[in-house]
Amino acid sequence: MSRRRVLLAVAAGLLWLAGLATTPLFESTEGRYGSVAAEMRRGGDWLEPHFNGLVHLTKPPLAYWAGALGLTLLPDGEFALRLPATLAWLAGALLLYPLALDLGLDRRRARWAAWLGGTAPLAMVQGHMLSSDVFLALGVILAYRGVLSAGPGWRRALWTGAGLAVGLLAKGHMVLFWCWLPLAVGLPLAREPRRLLTLAHPLTWLLLLGLGLPWFVAEILRHPGLLHYWIWGETEQRYLSTAHGRAEPWWYFLALTPAALLPWLPEAARGLWRGLRDRRRATLVAWALLPLLLLSLSGSKRPNYLLPLVPPLALMAAAALPEGALRGLRWRTGLWVGLAILAPLVLGLRSDWTPPTRALVRAAKAEGGPLVAYRVMPTA
Repeated sequence: MSRRRVLLAVAAGLLWLAGLATTPLFESTEGRYGSVAAEMRRGGDWLEPHFNGLVHLTKPPLAYWAGALGLTLLPDGEFALRLPATLAWLAGALLLYPLALDLGLDRRRARWAAWLGGTAPLAMVQGHMLSSDVFLALGVILAYRGVLSAGPGWRRALWTGAGLAVGLLAKGHMVLFWCWLPLAVGLPLAREPRRLLTLAHPLTWLLLLGLGLPWFVAEILRHPGLLHYWIWGETEQRYLSTAHGRAEPWWYFLALTPAALLPWLPEAARGLWRGLRDRRRATLVAWALLPLLLLSLSGSKRPNYLLPLVPPLALMAAAALPEGALRGLRWRTGLWVGLAILAPLVLGLRSDWTPPTRALVRAAKAEGGPLVAYRVMPTA
């Protein structure tokens, strides 16, 4: 890589990091996660999340832990809260490179797989805010890296178990939804059923149960009825009903997926089309399409639910890139990266375009009274 490219990459990275600090927290999701993380750091109870002084167990704790760790190591502020999520987003994008090599892509296309997956709009937005979805996506990528790699069994199990544990602590059973079902369907279609043995490897289960399960057991023992709430309130009701107020038409995710992949939609569409006709890509097709179809039937829909869908589409897009198209992507790359980096900076500098959370909080403090700000800038 030339010196000029290195300098440009460093400058882009610094501007991206600056955007983490300039943009206020997005309501209501990021504000809630930030509040829980701040209470965790301030109160010292890292086992049980609290929101406004009340026990808050709607989500597993990994994102809260990450935000609290950022606040512990760095000065308080948006940057400290968001940096762990940004690092998880970056790690997930980088892991697409070795995963692409495992799938038989050459090094150049493997680099493009990491680039397309990391710079998809949905990935960049989620990598710029604290929430559980970016950590779930990282866990899913780790798990697929283990199952689809060519190393010894113990190494594949190490990757897989670690990924499942990360995903479980990020968003509970959703990591199994994104991993077990597509692998169970895709690997036999790809004529690689033996790879399913990685999911049954003792080391996989040791890591999954040893790292991912203790927090759930501790909270269930502490709060009778919590297991029923997680199974019924946070799983069945979210999927089978509209009780959580997140109902959208059945075609919502089908319409949203193209927007989540711009400006790489032509490459993603070509990759998916070729993947449907190539038995070797059956696992990637199952990873992308099965969850998409099942989520479309859910009574609860939000854009961030699609984040683990981006990696398989990026991998198939990179695999299907014609030789001549590699250079043609450069102008779109420069334009898109420039827009993606400048948008948070502009949004942060123009306070009239951002949620008035800071001003409202300052006003509440001055009056000495409570304040509730909800859905100022909804994201999830």
